[in-house]
Amino acid sequence: MKRKNLLSGLLAGALVLTSVVVPGTGKEVKAEEYDLTEGLVASYSFDDENLTDGQGGKDASAIVTGLGAYSGNLEYVTGYNDSGKAIQLGDYGLELNRKNLGENFTVSLWLKPDGNIQADQSTLFLGYHSPEKWLAIAGDADNSTQYRFWAHGNGYSWTGLGTTDINAQWHQVTITGSESGVTAYLDGEQWGSGSTNSPLSGTNQDIYVGVTYWDDEFNGAVDEVKVYNRTLSEGEVYRLYDSETSAEDLLNNEGITVTDSLSMLTGRTEKIELSMPAVVADSNPEITYESSAPEVAAVSDDGTVTAVGSGKAEITTSVTLGNVTKTAVTAVTVSGALDDRLVASYDFAGNLDNAVEGGAKAQALVTGLGAYNGAITYGEGKDGQAVKLGNYGLKLNQNDLGTEYTVSMWVKSDKALAGNQVMLFMGYHDPEKWLAVSGDSGDKLKFWANGVIGQWVTLASPIVPSQEWHQITITGTAGSTTFYLDGVTLGTFDSNDPLDGANGDIYLGVNYWDPEYEGLVDDVRIYSIAMSEEEVQNQALDEFTAALQKKLDGAVERDDLIGENDSADEIKYDMDLPSSVDGLNITWSSSNPDVIADDGTVVSPSEKTDVTMTGTVTYGKLSAKIAFTYTAVELERGALDDLIAEAEKIDTEFLTDISKERLESAIEAAKAANSYSTVEKSSANLQFVMDNLEYLDEAVNPFIHIADPVTQISLEAGDTQKLFSVPETISDYVTVEYSSENADVVTYKDGTVTAVGAGKAIVTATVTAKYDGFVMEYSTAVEVTGGSQPSAGTVEDVTTPEDNLGNAAFAGDASALADAVLTEQDKEAVAAGADAKISLVVSDITESVSDAEKALVDAVRGDAEVGMYFDASLFKQIGDGEAVEVENIDGTVTITMKVPENLRNTDTSVERTYQLISVYGDKASILPCSYDATDGTLTFTTDTFGTYALTYSDKAVENPGTGDPGTGDPGTGNPGGDDGQTGDDGQTGDDGQTGDDGQNGNGGQQPGAQNGNGQNTDKNGSDTTEKAAQTGDTTNVLPLAAACVLAFTAAGTIVAVKAKRRK
Repeated sequence: MKRKNLLSGLLAGALVLTSVVVPGTGKEVKAEEYDLTEGLVASYSFDDENLTDGQGGKDASAIVTGLGAYSGNLEYVTGYNDSGKAIQLGDYGLELNRKNLGENFTVSLWLKPDGNIQADQSTLFLGYHSPEKWLAIAGDADNSTQYRFWAHGNGYSWTGLGTTDINAQWHQVTITGSESGVTAYLDGEQWGSGSTNSPLSGTNQDIYVGVTYWDDEFNGAVDEVKVYNRTLSEGEVYRLYDSETSAEDLLNNEGITVTDSLSMLTGRTEKIELSMPAVVADSNPEITYESSAPEVAAVSDDGTVTAVGSGKAEITTSVTLGNVTKTAVTAVTVSGALDDRLVASYDFAGNLDNAVEGGAKAQALVTGLGAYNGAITYGEGKDGQAVKLGNYGLKLNQNDLGTEYTVSMWVKSDKALAGNQVMLFMGYHDPEKWLAVSGDSGDKLKFWANGVIGQWVTLASPIVPSQEWHQITITGTAGSTTFYLDGVTLGTFDSNDPLDGANGDIYLGVNYWDPEYEGLVDDVRIYSIAMSEEEVQNQALDEFTAALQKKLDGAVERDDLIGENDSADEIKYDMDLPSSVDGLNITWSSSNPDVIADDGTVVSPSEKTDVTMTGTVTYGKLSAKIAFTYTAVELERGALDDLIAEAEKIDTEFLTDISKERLESAIEAAKAANSYSTVEKSSANLQFVMDNLEYLDEAVNPFIHIADPVTQISLEAGDTQKLFSVPETISDYVTVEYSSENADVVTYKDGTVTAVGAGKAIVTATVTAKYDGFVMEYSTAVEVTGGSQPSAGTVEDVTTPEDNLGNAAFAGDASALADAVLTEQDKEAVAAGADAKISLVVSDITESVSDAEKALVDAVRGDAEVGMYFDASLFKQIGDGEAVEVENIDGTVTITMKVPENLRNTDTSVERTYQLISVYGDKASILPCSYDATDGTLTFTTDTFGTYALTYSDKAVENPGTGDPGTGDPGTGNPGGDDGQTGDDGQTGDDGQTGDDGQNGNGGQQPGAQNGNGQNTDKNGSDTTEKAAQTGDTTNVLPLAAACVLAFTAAGTIVAVKAKRRK
């Protein structure tokens, strides 16, 4: 009978070299399809003799042992396949700078060793040295061609996972990793594997080529390094190595392999293992199976062989791809049924008889294997009676059973066994070669061995509670043994074949050394063949199923699944579903996978929803289930939505492509978040991305890319010249405005000047960064000769006093104002025809002045009261340019303003003194001023502009004397000293009171005060000489202020703050 099928896309089976074991299903023949660019996150070809990542990521780094930077020159040689370039390692290796790639990865490279390798010298190292967690391919011995695949950390301790030979030719080495394991390939063929230790998961975990922290650098050439963030299939790995050989040619060259032979009992089924090249398997070949004797062994279309009757048969497996067909044969021998191999059966129905015809009877012995002469006792058995052991055990007299066997029995211990107290012993004590089941501690037993495979080696440690019936089955084949408890295997182990030999026998509850077992034994069966798993379970299917259900019920409770949730009745976060019980996998299913998925992932519902999670344990023919109900609650994501709205407002124009992609991806993930877990995760991720945005250098600082124009040029009228240009790389990130101080002299457009008429003018390119509004001006002084000479411009005071506080205005003419305010460059522009406009803006800022400025005023005002704060700002505009604020000037200007009515003195009984205090930077000082009480005008001279404080103090007026006024002349002190000295006292009149003292000299307060020495007369008529006070000078300012009071009835002091304000 012939069976055939086609191989489908999803393949099952074990990996063997470059082949896969396949079941042979599917319907359509097709060529394999691989996309070897998918998931490729880094590649290094070295063809341009650099370490550039061809995928646009960070370049690799040359480093030395110890992971320090290599400072020498890199060497490149002819690459793999005699094309391109390869990097020559020896004095250095490479760090690929691909940290924390994750659980799923593939790293592949071509290498050509210079010669033999030394022990531990690494060609490829994945991981980090502190703490040690790594996976590597390195030399296995000094001066050899043997390499080993090994691992350390996270479950490994310098553990070898495979070895291979690599000679001094080009070879491809590949490592793949996933949560299920890691695999090493050489030239497309698997040579090592093991469970994963997550070598590339972690902040510092990276990929190193030819170098580690400890060992000498690898000597040889390396080429075509590729890094994937996914696990390539076996076929894809082969295609990395060989992209040219067709699948048909691979099948023709390598053929197929199948299970060589099967020895079966009637009713048994076994599957033929078919192996072929992975690329062939991925090409969906046609697979057929044919039995030469279906009445002996029938075969299904998936390669499952069923033993029908005694005899021999051959199963021919054929694999066809295109025009190529390869076959292989499996020899099948069917020899009777399982019961035909039963050699002993003990029911212990009141005796020790063997129910198998002609079989040996059991024999009672004591420790030391001496005969027991007492009575044999029986108790209630699993089925009928059972033998009760305690003072004795039983020898079953099944000598030299051979290497293939099954020993099966039911046991019920009276109590927990003591250490080494023997339940079952197979073998002999002299020489020691045995397997045994003995007490360990409490209800834990140990299945252990001695001889051949090791000394007192514990193979399994099952829990077997006392006072309960449990079934133990042990099967054996040559060099192998399997232990079953209640129909479930605890594992298959290396065996010393304890029943193969003249003295090898089976003992129940007794051996040569240890205390006898105390408890019941029933239904002992001995076969001369190893039972299959199905046959073991068929011994007591119902009882084994009940035992599995009891185990599951006792192992898993409702709250075991809730994970980080506070309650089973309020499920917000993903659940933590137990994956196994005593080594058996639990498969979970959900009654509402849209809310709680089968893997426990939670998608929060719009309203509270009850979901039942059902766990199923299946082992062979055994199955058990457990179910719990949980309540999932609705999702709250308001805070995340607010964050998304904030993120969407970010202007991405100036972000790097990577940062923009991260932001867009984070926003997309946040919008898709549909559970508390994903909301919290995406919220944290989005916030992190927003806090770590990366901007284009060209946008953040475009000015470093701009070349400064020449500072000055000379042109003939009618000439043009290109002065300024913006590089293409930054043109999208800036705006540019061009201006000329005098369009009658020169015009400026798109970076080109055109000379119009004779004169001088400054042209300016004003560049503004779109990113932050920062402005840079690039100016050139242009002198034009020839053509008509433009007339000089005008200087105009455009202040509007009626708009200012106190009708503040400049005193003096425009010429004096121009001298004080305009720079030499400004004056040249005016001379060249540009008009200049100067204006003063004064406003009340009493309500908005800063606390810092108030504190500076308070420090110098003494007892004076603050009447108000005001801002005085100076602006100038040259030609067609913008008006700009001027903070300080080289000369001085005089300002007049009216003191507000509410601050003028109307009380004749007091005398009011005014002060102006200026704050410049972080320093306050008294500013000279004068006050005319007749019209309330305050006059002061300054060279800085900003914040001022007007303060005042009141003093009671004393009654004048009743005599004639004194005839003494008032003090003659001239203005101009730092502190005007008090004049001579007036002369005493006849019978009158002493006249008032002469008034204090004014220390340079009036506009145009001289800086020379003023002479003042003291009371004795002596001259005094003082240095004239400078604007802002606080030296002896209080006596000066007092002099102002007497001369003008009230005087003021101004405080100015040097602070730039845009109006």
